[in-house]
Amino acid sequence: MNELDENIQASIFIPTKNPGPEFEDILKGIFAQKKVKFEVVIVDSGSNQRILNMISKYPIKLYCIKPEEFGHGKTRNLALKYTEGEYIVFMTQDAVPANDLWLYNLFGGFTDEKVAGVFSRQIPRADARATEVFFYQHHFSGQRIIRPKQGRENFLDKVFFSNVSSCVRRDIFEKYSFNESLIMSEDQQWSHDVLRAGYQTVYEPSSSVVHSHHYSLQQTAKRYFDSSFSLRQIFGADFKILTKASAVYATGEFRYALKQNPGQIFYLFLFNLARTAGTFLGWHGERLPDWLKRKVSMHSYYWKKT
Repeated sequence: MNELDENIQASIFIPTKNPGPEFEDILKGIFAQKKVKFEVVIVDSGSNQRILNMISKYPIKLYCIKPEEFGHGKTRNLALKYTEGEYIVFMTQDAVPANDLWLYNLFGGFTDEKVAGVFSRQIPRADARATEVFFYQHHFSGQRIIRPKQGRENFLDKVFFSNVSSCVRRDIFEKYSFNESLIMSEDQQWSHDVLRAGYQTVYEPSSSVVHSHHYSLQQTAKRYFDSSFSLRQIFGADFKILTKASAVYATGEFRYALKQNPGQIFYLFLFNLARTAGTFLGWHGERLPDWLKRKVSMHSYYWKKT
């Protein structure tokens, strides 16, 4: 389409399981959106009654699945079954719309028929650690990006996409759904597939959500194990290219964080140790026994399926 159609039927799809205290702010932010007609669909995989009661206060279509049925790609693929919109918006349960035009601006990226998906800018919370702030500044700048793009960016930059806040065209999603065999990074796999098929993706910074994490060192190691394992599944041997890019990134991150708070040098050492250990184990994950994979993964359920 050449211009944004304000009558677009959009479906906002959110997988949930016991979300944090920001969840009601997310729901309030969604229903405060202007200029776009939409529905909200939630697939919950085991939240407590308090969360289910909160959801019931809003005009939301709620579907419940068993915890063991959850999968990052598998659950999001249910959007094809449970939603009606021409466009499907994926959100996580911890991303808060930054303003009442988050959704409208997200649709602003669909200005060409070649565009298969658009994703938002992510702004770290006020209490985010310096390492988190650097991450979001590095990956979510104020510059709009259309992929594929020219240049010498590393392989991950070429396909980067984020389901923290994204929108995909339903007709394309019916052809290219998420890979259900991945532990995570289903969004990178999808972007990789649609770009190879000749479509485009757009990073739209005028659409923004507030989102960041407070992972412990143990959680950091587990997160990078899962990420490393899944990215190797997607990119195979090309994943080795990430080593050099990661070193450059880590150096910039260290300098930034140290400048923000010189007293955290010991934490930075431990943080990088945890990240390196997780990445290394994920790279060699196929060789590890399943019991160990469950120990070092944030998603232990995944290894019970394999």
